[in-house]
Amino acid sequence: MNEEEREILELVNRYETMVEGGEKSWFDSCDLLEIMDYYDEKEEVEKWEEVVKRAYKLFPEDESVVINMASLYLNHEEYLKAEKLLKSFLQTCPSDDVMDMLASVYIESNSNLQETENILNNLLSKDKNNTRYIYLLAELCIKKQDYKQAESLLRSILRQTPNDEDLLYSYMKCAIDKEMRTLVYSTLTDITENYPFEDEVWLSLATLYFEDNDLEKALEAINFAIAINTEEELRHAIKADIAIALSNEDTFIEESLLAVK
Repeated sequence: MNEEEREILELVNRYETMVEGGEKSWFDSCDLLEIMDYYDEKEEVEKWEEVVKRAYKLFPEDESVVINMASLYLNHEEYLKAEKLLKSFLQTCPSDDVMDMLASVYIESNSNLQETENILNNLLSKDKNNTRYIYLLAELCIKKQDYKQAESLLRSILRQTPNDEDLLYSYMKCAIDKEMRTLVYSTLTDITENYPFEDEVWLSLATLYFEDNDLEKALEAINFAIAINTEEELRHAIKADIAIALSNEDTFIEESLLAVK
């Protein structure tokens, strides 16, 4: 454990002691944001939410705290609360990051799509290579069923972060359009040739091949994904599905057991 990790752990321990009623303690907004990040990384959702609510009560004008509070609302599908919170903050504190979050709320709730497009185009006019903005614009295009534009946008950033799970998941949505499906296959295959150890790309290919009942290619792709990262249970579940489709009962049993470890 390095010095930074030790300091964060001490901060979290001090916070938990306070919450449990052991002793009074003071935390500034930066402290609470670090504690949020800690719980988020540990996937301790309830503790993360508790810190977010406490931080917002103490520091309602801190931009990062407001974004986390909006994220909490978003997680609970409380879209109107998230929108109200962000718009209220923007009235006095213009912020690209808060506008980014507002666009995310609109996309997630499938509302105000024209306003969302205006927001993203404005953000991109100031930072045209921002992959986050490009990704959100692609998500908006998918909502509008403009898969051609979405594919083009996602392909432009996919090679920069080829193992980004969310990005790959969005890119696979473009294959809903039959005209885009061949291009999606081609792009993912090209990535595996240039980055053969990007397991999420192999997983995406396996999923698409399985959907198209191309079982041998699906099996080959999932085997690559598992060889690179054998710990993830979902991969074994997918291989089990492929195996049963191929009438390979032994592999089905073996992979099913690995999928529920």
